[in-house]
This record gives sequence, structure tokens and C-alpha cells, in this order.
Amino acid sequence: MAKCCSNLFTEFTFQDLTNAKPPSEKASPQEMIDKTKQLISAISWDLVVEFIISCIKRLNNIGNCPIIS
Repeated sequence: MAKCCSNLFTEFTFQDLTNAKPPSEKASPQEMIDKTKQLISAISWDLVVEFIISCIKRLNNIGNCPIIS
């Protein structure tokens, strides 16, 4: 498997995907990432911030995965 894909979906579950609701307004992926980072910057729970940033990095790498794109 390509290196960028090796840990792309770790810790995601099928339930996470089926429970996800699409945003009502359309935004570019980078705008969504920036807004999410801005939102979590106010959280003072480092473990949660690390987990969310990790998820964002993996989601952001989807575009680099030759299996998906």
C-alpha cells in the first residue's frame, strides 16, 4: 500500500461514517480544515486537540492517496 495510505483510516469506524452529517454550506476542504483548527484552538484539553488534528491530517492526505484519487 502507498505510504500516504498506510494509516489513513486507522481509528475510523463504519459507524463514524454512517453517523456523519454533511455540512449545510459548501466550503473548500482547506476552508473546513482552517475553521476546524480555529474552533479546537479554544479547547484546553490537549488530548482532544491532538486527536482531532491527527484526524484532520489523515483526511487531508486522502487527496494524495493513489488508491482513492
